[in-house]
Amino acid sequence: MFCGVFVMKGYSRGLRPLSGKKTWIGLAAILLAAAAVFLAVHLLDSGPGREEARGDLEQFRRSSEVLMEWNGVTYRMRKDLTTILLVGVDKSSDDETAFHNAGRADFERVIVIDPKNKKVYQIPLDRDSMTEVTTVSVLGNRTGTRTLQLTMAYTFGDGGAFSAQLQTEAVSHFLMDVKITDYAVISMDGIAVLNDLVGGVTVTVDEEMTAVDPSLTAGTKVTLKGDTALKFVRARMTVGEGTNVERMARQESYLSELLRTAKTKMSENKAFIGQTYDAMMPFMVTNVPKGRLVNEAWAARGYKWTEPAAISGTHQIGEDGYMEFHADPDSVRRVVLDIFFEPVAP
Repeated sequence: MFCGVFVMKGYSRGLRPLSGKKTWIGLAAILLAAAAVFLAVHLLDSGPGREEARGDLEQFRRSSEVLMEWNGVTYRMRKDLTTILLVGVDKSSDDETAFHNAGRADFERVIVIDPKNKKVYQIPLDRDSMTEVTTVSVLGNRTGTRTLQLTMAYTFGDGGAFSAQLQTEAVSHFLMDVKITDYAVISMDGIAVLNDLVGGVTVTVDEEMTAVDPSLTAGTKVTLKGDTALKFVRARMTVGEGTNVERMARQESYLSELLRTAKTKMSENKAFIGQTYDAMMPFMVTNVPKGRLVNEAWAARGYKWTEPAAISGTHQIGEDGYMEFHADPDSVRRVVLDIFFEPVAP
């Protein structure tokens, strides 16, 4: 279903590769490695000696592992994970879009599926997280990079696959260059559809939200239906102190209940996955084929969903007057190592 590959760029972000040869030596090593793979595969198919060749190939694979060191501990990149970026955009599916006007990524979450340990990890991302974002001209050409909020990456694109790619690149960079190849982007009018597909989502309203919807009174338990669900997860300025941190907490409670309800329906009926995919297509941009999604989601239906990973940092108003979230590099590193790497036994 989803494929995740970890790519390190130089020695950035504090993780130190265990080797650091000069460029020409690295090129020679790549050529030799390619030759080794070719010879190993050839020998595996050539009759006598194939068992020895298989052992040589396995030794080569082990030697090509990505190893990182931090605080005196060596970590190995895991190769059995699948990764997808979920994004909620603050535009409707029928809104006109253009480069620099494709909407912003209000909701962002990385989902990591671990088939070995039968777990699903979640990494919620603050949309105001400062990171390197690719800038694009009004004609759609990449023009460089700037340090901006994560939410801005999407708006530079076309509102379709290009925007989704720009967003995944920005999230990848923020997470120390974990490569995210799959994504599902949902426009805001798709929230109501998804909500009603599971039969509604029951939440407790922690803050007074009657300015948004009369039914959202503080302290009440409400089953959200239709556009009320969108109002609940999207409202910010007229609720509490109007911060994105408060909204993220509200989205977390909503998503937790949505996932619980959806998992129940999915476990009862495999067809529910495909039906949901079809219903969401008018509101969704994704590069995940339906068949792959159905099979992977069904296989993972009994996996344990871990508590969302927490990335700490500080919020401040930037020079341009907009909110910025500056993540603690060690906090980001810890989350990446815990989910995408495993310690190597001494």
